[in-house]
Amino acid sequence: MTRSLFRDTKLFTFLFFCSIHPPPPRRSRKVLSFTFSTFFTRCLCQIQCLYTEDLPEQEDMTPPAIRLPADLKNEVVFTRSAFARLRQRIKDLRVETEAARAEYRDLTRSFAVSQREKKQTMKVIEQLKQKFENVQLLRFGAGVSLEQLERAAAAVAAEKEQKLNRESMEDKGPATLEAQVIAEKRKTIEELSSTRAALLQQNTKLLKTVASLKASDILLRQSLDNGGGTTATALNKDGLTDVHRARKAAKLKEVLKLQVKEIETLKKEIGLFKLKGAHIDPTVLYGQRQPYFTRVRCEGGEDNDEPKSK
Repeated sequence: MTRSLFRDTKLFTFLFFCSIHPPPPRRSRKVLSFTFSTFFTRCLCQIQCLYTEDLPEQEDMTPPAIRLPADLKNEVVFTRSAFARLRQRIKDLRVETEAARAEYRDLTRSFAVSQREKKQTMKVIEQLKQKFENVQLLRFGAGVSLEQLERAAAAVAAEKEQKLNRESMEDKGPATLEAQVIAEKRKTIEELSSTRAALLQQNTKLLKTVASLKASDILLRQSLDNGGGTTATALNKDGLTDVHRARKAAKLKEVLKLQVKEIETLKKEIGLFKLKGAHIDPTVLYGQRQPYFTRVRCEGGEDNDEPKSK
């Protein structure tokens, strides 16, 4: 391997090592040089194993055999094309980093300038506030808010308008006053005429309803005079029957209530008798029952006690 190739290889490995293992800020130079030396020796051995220089006098010669280590787990294999791509990529990254650093410097400068401008504007605002407070104290004798100033301005404007109206009314002659009074009276007359028309319409409607009611009253009286007796008697009879029915229903309800009470008292008494051990005939409790089976006579003429089911 020639010196130029060795120098280029050392430079490339240094750049590649710096891109892969950036040193921390507090790392010592000895540790950094030791790690770089180990990394460089390993990469140099790999490149020596794979490097074949294409010279014009070696065209007829057979290319040497590539020697690779037996175990490639912990090794990095380089080729010419990949080596060139990595070198170009490192150059591009260096250019990008330089551009990023320049942009960062510009941004920091602009940020510093903006901070300075902000501080200056804040100082100016504070000075203006102090001046405004001083003016308020000189003019009003105390601190005044913007809302209070706006209200005071509105009140002053309203007072000025009222003064102008009064002055205009005083300047006008008596003719203008009489014209205003006449116009007001005309307005009142128009309003009263509209209300009068509305009341007349309501009165006409009421008169029509009264006339219709009188006509219906006359018709009802005539119908009652002609055939009212029969209808009245029929109504009276129906009313009497309804009253009798209501009375009978009320009496029956009272009787049923009394019977229910008696039944309850009898049930309680029967329960007490049973508790005391008394024997009560079922006919008393449930009444006489009809037999479900009929007796069958035997050949001897005697009744068979065993019933036969139907």
